[in-house]
Amino acid sequence: MRSLLLLMCWLGMVMAGCAQQSGEDRAASKDEEEFRSPVDPADVDVPDTTEDMVEPVVPEDGSGEPNIAGPLVPLPPVPEPAPEDYPDTEPRVRMRPDRLPVRAVPDQPQQLASEPREMMAAPDQPGVEMMAPPKPEILAQPPAEEPIPEEMAAEDVSEEPAERSRVVQVFYATDRNPESAIALTPTRRFQMFYLPPAIVGGLAGLFAIAMLLHRRRILLGLGMIACGGVSVWMFQDASLQAEAWDRAADYGDRVYGPSRHEVDGVPQMEWGRCEVTLPPNHQPGQFETASLMRMEFSQDPQKHIVLQRTIRMPEDELLLDLQNVIVNSKRHEAFVFIHGYNVSFAKAVRRTAQIWYDLEFDGAALCYSWPSQGETASYTYDEASVDWAVLQFEQTLKTVIEESGAEKVHVIAHSMGNRILVQALERMSLENKSFGSESRKLRLGQIIMAAPDVDASAFRNRYLPAAREMADRVTMYASSKDRALIASAKIHGHTRAGLSGEYLVTVEGLETIDASAIDTSLIGHSYYGDNPLLIHDLRSLIDRNAPAKARQWLTEVAKQSTLPHWVFDPNILAMQHELLRRE
Repeated sequence: MRSLLLLMCWLGMVMAGCAQQSGEDRAASKDEEEFRSPVDPADVDVPDTTEDMVEPVVPEDGSGEPNIAGPLVPLPPVPEPAPEDYPDTEPRVRMRPDRLPVRAVPDQPQQLASEPREMMAAPDQPGVEMMAPPKPEILAQPPAEEPIPEEMAAEDVSEEPAERSRVVQVFYATDRNPESAIALTPTRRFQMFYLPPAIVGGLAGLFAIAMLLHRRRILLGLGMIACGGVSVWMFQDASLQAEAWDRAADYGDRVYGPSRHEVDGVPQMEWGRCEVTLPPNHQPGQFETASLMRMEFSQDPQKHIVLQRTIRMPEDELLLDLQNVIVNSKRHEAFVFIHGYNVSFAKAVRRTAQIWYDLEFDGAALCYSWPSQGETASYTYDEASVDWAVLQFEQTLKTVIEESGAEKVHVIAHSMGNRILVQALERMSLENKSFGSESRKLRLGQIIMAAPDVDASAFRNRYLPAAREMADRVTMYASSKDRALIASAKIHGHTRAGLSGEYLVTVEGLETIDASAIDTSLIGHSYYGDNPLLIHDLRSLIDRNAPAKARQWLTEVAKQSTLPHWVFDPNILAMQHELLRRE
């Protein structure tokens, strides 16, 4: 009987629990239906949460600092969104460890809709609150610095920061064919850059296999070594080009190739500015670049001169920037550089930046880059491009003279680029003669011709008179060790103006400097920018307009049959080298 009663009690408790659970489920289902049913927002009675807040009491002393009359319940902190949650105004840049950590920041930061705005006290009305100004957009949040222990603070503070690369701004004008750099697939990258070195490397492999099967191993071995060396050299050049393409693709910049930029047979010009970095340990007269002898297959901003950005700009916008640079300088001057044969756009801009920095030039630098193939075997192609580019350079030089606001515009031309210069000056001189007013005539400061690859006779009799009329001073640097000009003289059958020795050009109104004594390079064609003594001579020429006879490291050499010229005094070379080293 007792067991039966216990069983009945247990069953009653179970049934009561089930009924209670069923009632709770029905209530929850009803609440869910009410939540999901459409409700008019106007019918919702939103409680006023400000009733429970305590108004701040402003003290009568006028301090403006409100005191809280009662306790406030602190709100939980709102986590700040991660940097990647912010809407970018431009595509995010993929950074690589071998590049400078530089990113373009919008000129006018915008307020983020999701970012809370804080309250701040009005400066003129104590106790009155106003909305704080919007915070600028954050593109990258640096990691928080950990506190420095007291025992380590003195040691850390004494450490000097590491040297950083120097950034040089170079303006450019070019009639090269432009391309918009885009990200490449591995297959496309291989086809654009690495296919030629791979073919030559395959030939080296075939020579190696033939050595194992043929008796003439010495001849085949020489072929294998030659093909292997050429393949490595081509692979380094391809790696540098691919790296430059990737850098331009990351920023969305332009890439200028070796061909002409024409539309329906009409030449087209493009303007812009470049950002070039020089290594921290750069010295005057050094053009740091990746060396195959050191097995360098990439550009390091800490070791090499690197073209970081190529930003195309409309002509009127570029002229405004050019004017700002010139106006903010002390001397209000500019110089235009024209490169020579076998030079790419990137190399021309990097050389312009190096010259600007080494000369300590107070003004703007502009590089005019004509469509050179940038290959040793394309000499005749470059000669044809030079004749085609004369009109474009003439218009560029006129624009800089007339619209940049510069009081003096200097021109530095190298090698085959002198052909463009002298032909443009000839045309501009004829235009000057048609003007009756002196104020309308175009005028230049220094005209500097370095190793000119120009016919010596045509230079002396045809082109030089026009150059003398348009410049304050005309200076030419020549060398008897210039193997590039020696080869050009053999090709054309006539000596070149940049060769010294028995055919040295000395004409009234031209200061000829024989640089053979300081030309120690293998080819002897780039001494104008690779020798610190000549850089020092250029600096005195441009800064002070000092004639050759006033520059104490030059010695006048007079001959009975010709006019005098100048050479670097061997007794002063050692002293000048020491002075330059100390600088």
